[in-house]
Amino acid sequence: PILLASLGCKARLIASALLYAACWSVLWLNHGDAPGGVLGELLLGSLHPVALDNVFPLLPWVTVFAASTVFGEKLHGIRSRGLGAVGRVALGTCVALLALGGALSLVHRGVGATHALLAALTALPQKTPPGPVFLALYGSVGLAMFAVFVALERAQLAGAVGRLLATIGRNSLFAFIVQYYVYYAAITLLHPSPSRWWGAWLGGTIALLAAVTVAWDAIDGN
Repeated sequence: PILLASLGCKARLIASALLYAACWSVLWLNHGDAPGGVLGELLLGSLHPVALDNVFPLLPWVTVFAASTVFGEKLHGIRSRGLGAVGRVALGTCVALLALGGALSLVHRGVGATHALLAALTALPQKTPPGPVFLALYGSVGLAMFAVFVALERAQLAGAVGRLLATIGRNSLFAFIVQYYVYYAAITLLHPSPSRWWGAWLGGTIALLAAVTVAWDAIDGN
């Protein structure tokens, strides 16, 4: 956060794009594998994980977070024109990301298994590290949800739920990392059996994530 605060929007976008490209370039040069074993997979992710199965690759996701802060700042500037303007920009960006993701998905269908790296870059499930299609399509879903909450705020229907979501939004990277290890590490290790109580599992984990994020916000962890 200190480094991000010291960089302007343009510098942040350029640095994010260069680092994101560098992460994928390293994987391309190593035929999809991260160099350095455990450390490499922790930092970059891998198309063929060996040391770690479910891992949050820090560097590519930090670039996504850094680029997202630029969009957040732009929305904050638009806020002076009213929440309606914020919602319209969010929806417009959502549509643009959907179009981009859809176009890249067509590329994925075309390349098939003939170009492994290009296929990974344009695959929807490619998350560790995140591919452009994954970011575009799931980013559009996130923006659509954001636009809904903006509409609720305009109608003064957000209330306590809106305040909780705002807290999570202020600490989004922290919350994202924590939920990754809750659902992809802790739950995997616990390996709960299918049960009629799945709703309690889900509700309990959501409550845990919310509580931890609120605590992090209370100590100004960012």
